Amino acid sequence: MPATHYKIANWGDPVGEGVSHSRFINITGVAKTNVPGEPHIVANEIICARLAAAVGLPVPPGFLVKKDIEPWFVSMDFNLSGEMLPPILPELLMARNPGLCAGIVLFDAWVLNPDRHAKNLAHDTTTDSVIIFDHSRALMPTDLPQRQYAEAMANKPAIGAHCLATVLKDASTFDHWHKRIMAVAEHQIADALNDAAEVGLEPGNVHFFKEYLLDRRKRLPNIVANDPSVFPNLNLGTRSWTTE
Repeated sequence: MPATHYKIANWGDPVGEGVSHSRFINITGVAKTNVPGEPHIVANEIICARLAAAVGLPVPPGFLVKKDIEPWFVSMDFNLSGEMLPPILPELLMARNPGLCAGIVLFDAWVLNPDRHAKNLAHDTTTDSVIIFDHSRALMPTDLPQRQYAEAMANKPAIGAHCLATVLKDASTFDHWHKRIMAVAEHQIADALNDAAEVGLEPGNVHFFKEYLLDRRKRLPNIVANDPSVFPNLNLGTRSWTTE
């Protein structure tokens, strides 16, 4: 469910003879790089962009570039107006699309994203289209050793005060999204991690995180059920999803 329109900077010349009506164009994007205290932003972003797309969540296409010698992650610019995006209204989004909300929550639990708030989701209330972005603090959110956060959160949802988890009421749609997460091919996970190894993920941790993510996705039902404080309004009595 990706966005279908991205911001065009300008239209260029025709590609050339023999290419019917094709033109060069420049599309805008939003770039970010690592900062002091958060040296894994680029790695986190490329991993989560690849995995979210594989699951089928509405994440903008993203890719890596270098400026001088520094790696940057670029996310395609879906904000056509150019104005500051307003924070979403979690209750409204939940009322209009509870299934997608469950998918976002479950994905964030899979990738240990503690930073999903009302300003890193976009909700067009006219069309009800939704975009998720900003995964800078998933998996490796600090300058601590890369495995430390994942190891500490192995049996916890690890989604912080998630703006959608607090209003989620029904777990019945988790099954659909859990199956999607389970259907992500092992090579897709490995490819995302190998790409991240080019921009800061320690090569020795590629195998660790691959096995970690493969194991964690199987245990998501229990991880969610074992910490109801993170989901204060969730009715687990409707839960029909399993690890099968």
